[in-house]
Amino acid sequence: MAAAPPPSDEALRLLVLQECDILDTPPDPVFDAAAALAARLCGTPIALVSLVDADRQWFKARHGLAEPQTPRDHAFCAHAILAAEPFEVCDAAGDPRFMDNPLVTGAPFIRFYAGFPITAAGGQPLGTVCAIDQVPRKLDEAQRQGMRHLADMITALMEERRAAALARRAADATAEHLRRLALTDSVTGAFNRRGFLDQATWCGAAGGALLLVEVDALAAIREELGLAAAEAVVKSVTGLAQRIAGPQDVVGRLTASTLALFLPGSTAADGRALAERLRLLVAAAPVDAAGQSFCPTVTCGVAPVQGPRGVETSLVAADTALVEARAQGGDQVVICTRAAPPVHRQSLA
Repeated sequence: MAAAPPPSDEALRLLVLQECDILDTPPDPVFDAAAALAARLCGTPIALVSLVDADRQWFKARHGLAEPQTPRDHAFCAHAILAAEPFEVCDAAGDPRFMDNPLVTGAPFIRFYAGFPITAAGGQPLGTVCAIDQVPRKLDEAQRQGMRHLADMITALMEERRAAALARRAADATAEHLRRLALTDSVTGAFNRRGFLDQATWCGAAGGALLLVEVDALAAIREELGLAAAEAVVKSVTGLAQRIAGPQDVVGRLTASTLALFLPGSTAADGRALAERLRLLVAAAPVDAAGQSFCPTVTCGVAPVQGPRGVETSLVAADTALVEARAQGGDQVVICTRAAPPVHRQSLA
């Protein structure tokens, strides 16, 4: 037995089949009726709506057959999708291509097969509407014409399903894009305040470390060199923070000059080490803006994250450390060592 080779456009064909969102779906009365009508039209005990997947043929509808699928290597339909016209085998037991096929030598003991292609709008063959008998026979022209109409009907249904599935995916993608926009800072591409708090709170149950990173003298940079220069500085600092953050860490921009990093599972000492590394990187990374090249500096406050409201509480604690670091002249890292105030500063929460 020689298995049918794949069509030349197999990769695209399988993609189109997947886009129909039909494989392994529950029975559908319209498809079931089409299979029953095919059996009645051809006078055969078995009729199928068969879709040829990567390694199987799966039956969207079956009349007179219990199995929901068979291996593709055994499938008559795998041969049928290679032909532009209906594929008819009058006596499989005498056909060298099929005489030793397990579906011929064993159940369902196929002798006659006629497959009419289900072809996507782009020309990709997806499967067949087929009729099967256990005795040799041949269809007449009226039966062939009726089967062509059935195959055309199933093709139209498949195209409708594909269009609906693609529309759903496009709508889902648009919704996800809008959701991300609502949670993303437009300048840096990092989380905005809402996005950071949502993400950090979601993954902060096990604790960690929280860093607040303030760009020093950003207001002065904006006043002297302009908004574009100030944004270039923030983008540079954010980019460095994202480069040294771990894959599970959360980076966001809370205010015009303040970034936040949440490090799940890290200690305050880990947070301080990362903040110090970031501080040194920023000081060594020139920013070119408004015709000038300069190295900004940052001041960092660090706090541990603990308890059910850990991120919310630690924002206040890290802000307390940030205020202390700023009071000491800035361009340094301070860990919060005293209790945080009971409420947030409005600028950060």
